[in-house]
Amino acid sequence: MPAAALRRIPVQPQAQQQLEKKLFPAPTRGWIANENLAAAKPGGALRLENIFPTEKSVRLRGGSERFATVGSGTPVTSLWNFKTGTSERFFAATETAIYDITAPADPNVSPTPDVSGQTSGYYSTAPFAEPTNNFLVAVNGTDHARIYNGTRWDIVNGLQTYTITYDTETGNFTKGQQITGSISAAKATILDIDDQGTQGTLYIQSILPGPVTYALNFDTQTANFTVGQVVTGTTSTAHGVIQSQVDVGTTGTLYLRTVVGVFTAGEALTDPLGGAAKVNGVISVSDAGLFQNNETLTDPLGGSARASGVAIAYGIPPITGVDTSDLSHVNVYRSRLYFVERGTFSVWYPPVDSLGGAAREFVLNGIFLRGGSLLFTATWSLDAGDGVDDKLVFVTTEGEAAVYEGGDPDADAWSLVGRYDLAPPMGKNAVMRAGGELLIATMEGIIPISAAITRDSAALSLAAITRTIEPEWKKEVLARRKPWDMLKWPSHNMAIVALPTDASSGTGGFDAGFDAGFDVGGDVTTGPAPYCFVVNVQTGGWTKYTNWNTRCLGLFEEWAYFGTTDGTVMKAEVSGSDDGHPYECVVVWQFDHLGDIGPTHLVQQLRTTFLASVPFTPKASLSSNYVIKLPAAPPAAANNPSGSEWDVGSWDVALWDAQGLKHVTTRWTSAGRTGFCIAPQVQVLCGQLLAPDAELISLEVTFEHGGLVV
Repeated sequence: MPAAALRRIPVQPQAQQQLEKKLFPAPTRGWIANENLAAAKPGGALRLENIFPTEKSVRLRGGSERFATVGSGTPVTSLWNFKTGTSERFFAATETAIYDITAPADPNVSPTPDVSGQTSGYYSTAPFAEPTNNFLVAVNGTDHARIYNGTRWDIVNGLQTYTITYDTETGNFTKGQQITGSISAAKATILDIDDQGTQGTLYIQSILPGPVTYALNFDTQTANFTVGQVVTGTTSTAHGVIQSQVDVGTTGTLYLRTVVGVFTAGEALTDPLGGAAKVNGVISVSDAGLFQNNETLTDPLGGSARASGVAIAYGIPPITGVDTSDLSHVNVYRSRLYFVERGTFSVWYPPVDSLGGAAREFVLNGIFLRGGSLLFTATWSLDAGDGVDDKLVFVTTEGEAAVYEGGDPDADAWSLVGRYDLAPPMGKNAVMRAGGELLIATMEGIIPISAAITRDSAALSLAAITRTIEPEWKKEVLARRKPWDMLKWPSHNMAIVALPTDASSGTGGFDAGFDAGFDVGGDVTTGPAPYCFVVNVQTGGWTKYTNWNTRCLGLFEEWAYFGTTDGTVMKAEVSGSDDGHPYECVVVWQFDHLGDIGPTHLVQQLRTTFLASVPFTPKASLSSNYVIKLPAAPPAAANNPSGSEWDVGSWDVALWDAQGLKHVTTRWTSAGRTGFCIAPQVQVLCGQLLAPDAELISLEVTFEHGGLVV
């Protein structure tokens, strides 16, 4: 054998596989549902649930607590507040009633309604300041308008309201019944009652005066007159029935009704039972048949009390010219109320700076081209305030918008800026102002009105602030037929879009023709899952809050609340559970090829970095190859309200700092997952007493590049 065949040849040592790292910052761009899975921009999440994106991190949302219960398990359909001076009131409406929920005595027990007997709970409200007081106007399109004056809700039905006080009540009065005065014989319909035991106040309308009473003075009396007899002037032959008298000896006064003729001064007076005297002066009207002090008031159902005053005009002048039960939306523009008449293209407006008076009609029939009817009006302020540059926007059920400028529809300065095409709006309350912009929730997304002016209608979705979640938005439009609600929460830089879960198809007082615009998805027989869309109004980052049954939204004392389909009003972003029920926070980053397209990667470890002040139990894991698979949720952290020092005990065991100071914590987790692309994901189950004050800063992965699989 040749010597060369036995020669030893050195072999190059095998290259050691190098471990690499990659940092995934918190997805502050929020939930992204419209980008290419293989080429998504960094900073977004494929799933973001119960986690709110901020400018520097993403935070776990707070829970929700039961604040009030209204009605008997029926949906809460509207929420609104009313501020005047330093006081603030909070109201909730169902289909049949309005409730004051400013300070519920028991969150599980419904208070007595302020207003009952309503036929719709879908309200539009607007605060309005007159020179003498602040008011809140509410309309729903089926019941007469209501005005809240700080203490009570008054009906605005085109009739003047009067009040008459009473005492010594022996039987309760009934709303809707007619009272009668025992002396005046005046009649009136009871509109409302403020009953304080044996005394109170009746709010009455449609007063029908009794017979007019006249006063006739007499002197030189030689025989007493008798009440109920007819007194006659011997010269004039004038006569009248004696209703009552004041007799002070030889002088006095007769109070007469059913007077015929004119009595002559100095003529003799007689009655059939021998009464005799002479007329002293001329006859005069004593009262015009109106209610009298101290007379007895009764109604047909047994109500009875003594009048402790006379009827006096109450409240504001009535709105005339239109039936207020047909008014479905109200808005304030340049110190004037504008009301939409349901099912028409008409808007009604009283005089400037006035709640009442003769309303005038502004008709837009020739302006819109696609049919339907007016849904709402809104003020568009280009400078984020109220001023001379404000414009009034009229929006229809079919998604047309007409923009007007000027202060008075009857003035020469009033003019049409233009008519623009939107998509059909999602509801008359699904609109909000943000800075100098007017945002309208439509079937295509939330559209700024400025985009409708500058873009073709076919390109509006590109300008929608919901652009990043457009597929999810349109999916919910098909699934949920009820009008939506939208609320800006300034103190949290947040806006919430309510996605109602009830599947009933009745109009419930919604505007005529409005439901028809939501039939594109067919009949909905089961209610969709309870959740809502939430956006950071500063960054435009979206997320989804699950387990929130948001039928409607309201703001009270700078905090957000939502009404549910089962008659409860919930306070948002408080505690660590949803009314005692846990909820899962989920973030799934977008898929990433880890810098090398094609090879299979082996991810060995994950490390999360949080900034938190309360205990919680995160679970980090991976999905791969464009398929999201989440493991079972981790357990919720135990309740540890007392607190203890950081870094003293083991993770998930120690009591954290109870003073609200946040600490940075990291945690490594074994992964052992392969794939040609991966998506890190984190889950946290919240179900404790404390709100989960925790921010996710980043997630890191360590991995090895594998071979190319063909």
